[in-house]
Amino acid sequence: MPIVYKVDHIRDRDGKSFATQRVDATQKENIVFTLLASFQKEELGFDHQEVAMPSMPPPDKLLSMEELRERCLTDPRLPK
Repeated sequence: MPIVYKVDHIRDRDGKSFATQRVDATQKENIVFTLLASFQKEELGFDHQEVAMPSMPPPDKLLSMEELRERCLTDPRLPK
């Protein structure tokens, strides 16, 4: 069965910078999927990531769940 898409423009939040679109996918007169997408116009703003991210090991160098569990059981700093 074909899918019919209907796009609705939802009221702008502040009328200038933000917009939201709603997409309904209909098949046999039944909505089978709904998508809400919000958009913001690119503007100057605050820098939220001024601090560099800490250095972390790659995932394959991290402890396994078994190793973490063993460490938790044998760590003297943790309550028994």
